[in-house]
Amino acid sequence: MSDTPDLGALLAEAIAFVRGSIATAIPATVLAYDHVLQRCTAKPTVSGRYQDPDTGILIPFPLPTVANVPVAFPSATGFAITWPLAPGDTVFLVLSDRSMDEWKAGGASENVPLDIRRFDLTDSVAIPGLRPFSRPIPPTGVSPVAMVLEGVDIRLGSSAAAMKVALAPLLAAFLGDLKGWLDTHTHPAPGGATSPPAGIGSPSAGNLGATKVSAE
Repeated sequence: MSDTPDLGALLAEAIAFVRGSIATAIPATVLAYDHVLQRCTAKPTVSGRYQDPDTGILIPFPLPTVANVPVAFPSATGFAITWPLAPGDTVFLVLSDRSMDEWKAGGASENVPLDIRRFDLTDSVAIPGLRPFSRPIPPTGVSPVAMVLEGVDIRLGSSAAAMKVALAPLLAAFLGDLKGWLDTHTHPAPGGATSPPAGIGSPSAGNLGATKVSAE
């Protein structure tokens, strides 16, 4: 029997090699984050593998650290949802089909890549929020019936927001006390204090709570 592989075997081996050399997406650990430019340095957390040509054994090898990776936060013109990334956070690296150098530099609507590389780690985009099953979001950050925004400092409107949002029960209690004082207050006057205001009294504050947003 001939040891020479047939054409079908050669094609299958070539296809397997090409498929094995193409990377598309992989989880990674954040090493550093630039919040101004929203880019990170990340280390893939799943190893690559190659087959030893002599033994046929698959041998793992670590993938390199990737720098200047754009972080894809939910955003559009005039709108954004962002949060800080810390070393140790996990992101999902999605590899672009072609070089992103020109697009990252200028963001033009049409870009012609000068480098012909494809599916390269240097052309990754980081999607934050990916977690392994061993580290799910804690119970305080999830709800089966509500959207939860959890953080030690939450700002609405812009990053410069500084005025604290009032809580309905506390505000209602304060306004109730104020109404009680207005309805019963008197003023010193010659011959004795004035009587409390007559009539229907001061108006009630009414329902001060938002219909969908809660805070603590």
